[in-house]
Amino acid sequence: MAPTVSHTAADRAFEWDEDKAAVNAEKHGIAFEDAAAALVAGEPLVERDPHPKEQRWRALARVGQHVMMVVFTLRQGQVRLISARPASTKERMSYGEHQNQRLR
Repeated sequence: MAPTVSHTAADRAFEWDEDKAAVNAEKHGIAFEDAAAALVAGEPLVERDPHPKEQRWRALARVGQHVMMVVFTLRQGQVRLISARPASTKERMSYGEHQNQRLR
């Protein structure tokens, strides 16, 4: 079993599996440190993920000019990152609409 990495961003505790983070970065080009930063920056659009075995959430969030989809769960007071990938065109549009409504 891979070591768990602990990370803090904006006073929020994050953790993830080190091997999973490496695979995710290779596959999607997004480091979990950047995913953590995206979740605490601005206003992510969060919704329940329909995972059958545990309560998970997915969030559309922005870092710089890049919008990403981050999947996570909450474990023992920490945000456990599961995956992060670039948002699809449809997801970016949804995130943009969310931001526009928030600014009205």
